[in-house]
Amino acid sequence: MRLRSQLLAATLSLIVALTAASLYIVHLTVRTELQRQVSASTEASLLAFNAIRNEREQMSSRAAALIAELPILKALMSISNDRRAVPTIQDASKPFWRLAGSDVFILTSTSGEILALHSRTGLSAGGNIQARVKTAIERGTDATWWLDGEHLYWVFLKPLVIGSEQYARNAGYLVVGYEVNRNVAAELSRVIGSDVALAVDDQLITSTLDPSQEKDLRGNLHRPDGVQGDGIIDVALGNARYSAGSVILQSDVPATVRCIVLLPLARSSGFLTLLNRIMVLLAILAILIGALVFSFIAKAITRPLENVVSAIHALSGGDFSYTVRAEGSREVVDLAQSFAAMRQKLLDYQNQQLIAERTAALGETAASISHDLRHYLAAVVANAEFLYDSEQNSPEREEIFREIKTATNQMLELIDSLRELSSEPGNISPESSDLKVVAERAIDALKASHDLRGCDLTANFNGNMEGMFDPRKIERVLLNLLLNAYEATESSAHPTVRLTVDATDKRFDIRVADNGTGVPEEIRTTLFQPFVSFGKVNGTGIGLAIVNKIVSDHGAEVTVESTGPNGTVILIRMPKNTSDPRVLPVPTAALQPR
Repeated sequence: MRLRSQLLAATLSLIVALTAASLYIVHLTVRTELQRQVSASTEASLLAFNAIRNEREQMSSRAAALIAELPILKALMSISNDRRAVPTIQDASKPFWRLAGSDVFILTSTSGEILALHSRTGLSAGGNIQARVKTAIERGTDATWWLDGEHLYWVFLKPLVIGSEQYARNAGYLVVGYEVNRNVAAELSRVIGSDVALAVDDQLITSTLDPSQEKDLRGNLHRPDGVQGDGIIDVALGNARYSAGSVILQSDVPATVRCIVLLPLARSSGFLTLLNRIMVLLAILAILIGALVFSFIAKAITRPLENVVSAIHALSGGDFSYTVRAEGSREVVDLAQSFAAMRQKLLDYQNQQLIAERTAALGETAASISHDLRHYLAAVVANAEFLYDSEQNSPEREEIFREIKTATNQMLELIDSLRELSSEPGNISPESSDLKVVAERAIDALKASHDLRGCDLTANFNGNMEGMFDPRKIERVLLNLLLNAYEATESSAHPTVRLTVDATDKRFDIRVADNGTGVPEEIRTTLFQPFVSFGKVNGTGIGLAIVNKIVSDHGAEVTVESTGPNGTVILIRMPKNTSDPRVLPVPTAALQPR
């Protein structure tokens, strides 16, 4: 990864981590506060329910006490000891039941025997009710709860006292009961602002919930960790969640009566969901803004470094003119200045190396030329002195003159080669020519200068050989390659040299192959450079360099297509029309051993 990307990734990771941690802490804090408020609201609802219950209990108890103090009722109960008066008490008590406005109205004897019973819910004076009346009398309970089937009653008991304080006697008891049904639960719910449910043990009696929620609540009542516990818990009922707390209304046997207060969490849950969305949005905005801001910061930090890197790439590509701007932090400025100083030193060193290499090349060239010229001049001088001092006949003189001419021609050829190497690039004179004719002239010149009777020299031409090139220089190229191939096969038992020219619409593919021992490893990479020779007694090392120069002037390339113990193939790919700018040089082929 680039430095800017690394800095951006690291910063974004830090921003994401800090933002997530901060928002998570905020989320936990708000959630804890909401839970505290919900618990406080649930407790307040429980307290409100207890206050309302106590108030209702006091009101109902006072109402029962007032009815019990009615003289007419006391007069009616004065005949309660007469068993024949029971129907009379039953009938005469109905107006008092209507006055009380209760769902259950019972008059009993002092022993608890039911004398009159009126009920709006079909309650009958059976053994269960009789037993509960007697139990309440025995315990002296002023208020209690009764469960009859699926009906739950809030019951108040008052004694009927006849006579003054000094002569007072108990004539029986008044029992007034109110059924706690869905209407009562709804009234309580409106007052305390929460849903209400009443249960006896694990049996749900009534509630303000819908049927699906009541079903879930019935299942929760059977759980040991459900809403019947002493604490406040969260409970899922249907598609809603509630904070639930309970108040025990009666813990006496045979059953425990409990009121469950259910505070809906939809509002707090909705607020928490909205808060979560806002926090996620804020986190995304924080990340985007942080990324945008830091991208500018990272760009300002890394731009000077990128300039230095670009300068390094330019330097590695040989461009010493690339300018490094010294900007940014002090460390980056020092780095840029150090790099500029290093580049200048490297440029100076390269110039010194070039001067040294040129000096060495000139020395090597001078040594090579002086050696060859000295050899040729020595032959000329020796033969001239021999002619001057001797009295040879005409045939001998002609032989000496031929040797002098040969040495002179070799010196001229050496000088021409040096002139060719030192000439400007592109110093050619293209004209319409036939490459086959040019190649045959090169072969004839080779045969005229060397004894090729032991060498199998063949030439193959495929395609149209007409093209636009410099025929004299291409002839010299072919002659040098054929001569070099012939010399490479001198140690072979059956020397073979093959010239193959394949012509297409655009170019010539010229191959010169031999069955020599191959190009030595030492000179494979420098084969076409001047003065490179290996294993030749009289080699100057400029023949293939001249080939490379002329071929390059024609917009072509010469490469070693293959080499190895079985021979070498030299390949020239040359455009047919040297003056055609659309014909580009062919990429240099890799050196592949054959």
